[in-house]
Amino acid sequence: MNALNVCISLVFVFLIFSIVVSGVQEWWAQFRSLRGKWLRLGLLRLIDDDALFVRVLRHPLVGGLYRDRKSASDPPSYIEPRNFALALAAVMLRRAAPLRALSPEAAATEPLTFDTLRSAVVALASHKSPTADSVLPILDDAKGDLAAALKGIEAWFASGMDRVTGWYKAAAQRRLFAIGLVVAAIGNVDTIALYRAFDRSPDLASQIADRAATVVRDGKIGSITAEQLQKKEFTPEQAQEMLRLAVDARIEALPLGYACLSAGADVMAHEGSGNKPADTRSTLQRCREELGARLHARSPSDWLLHALGLILTALAATLGAPYWFSALSKIVGIRGSGPKPAAGNS
Repeated sequence: MNALNVCISLVFVFLIFSIVVSGVQEWWAQFRSLRGKWLRLGLLRLIDDDALFVRVLRHPLVGGLYRDRKSASDPPSYIEPRNFALALAAVMLRRAAPLRALSPEAAATEPLTFDTLRSAVVALASHKSPTADSVLPILDDAKGDLAAALKGIEAWFASGMDRVTGWYKAAAQRRLFAIGLVVAAIGNVDTIALYRAFDRSPDLASQIADRAATVVRDGKIGSITAEQLQKKEFTPEQAQEMLRLAVDARIEALPLGYACLSAGADVMAHEGSGNKPADTRSTLQRCREELGARLHARSPSDWLLHALGLILTALAATLGAPYWFSALSKIVGIRGSGPKPAAGNS
């Protein structure tokens, strides 16, 4: 049973850690407008024509989605395929007007029909426009139907955005690992040290496993429900709340964090009681001394093992909270079923 409790305890720690790391990653993505920047990159690869690309971004159907229309620092993270198709068609009509010997006035009032759109695309294709070369087969497949042509452009755009989603997810996985490694180092979340602590103390492993079983039974951890976990719909604020809950419920026997950081709270408690503080050193000074002591106390092989433990924790974060919650539910179910009762003597 202890081996099962050790497994549950580790998975529970990974679940909490993944929520915190995902929250930091999501905050960073919002702060840097990463989804919008990846979408812009995908559009540039899709259109592959600087003049058309800029005009499509400035078209009211697309440019109106910017949070700050005077700045390109906050690009939209999503564009409706229908809006893109209409914006591209309108831009191509305008762009091809000089090539078709149309005056600016005539180009501005020219209606969007299948014939006018195809004429514009053919004119642009004759001038080596990669976008026109891509759109022309779509128009030919529509067989004179403007609605079908626009639907085809929408599908072409959606296919391109699917590739962007793949690029973004791959980049997000790399960010999760990097952030996970930093958070693991700051919080001293060493998988190998945690395993040893749980394995040495069956009572500790049982205590954490009981908490994990409560989470599975209640279907939520903190204010984050199981449905939010599965859909990755928890917010950075909820992840921050999760971090506070983990800190508040910290168990001293767990090899997490650093003594120099918790010592600051003890100093504040002494000051609040009117007694002379037992330790007047600054947190930075205490941490320097603790790090120096650890450097001398550990051998190179110990540090390599510690680094491996941090890397394993960071790798666990890349699997995501939904994975760990699902795994936790299954393992807790095995623990709850227990061993089969022995058959009675006849």
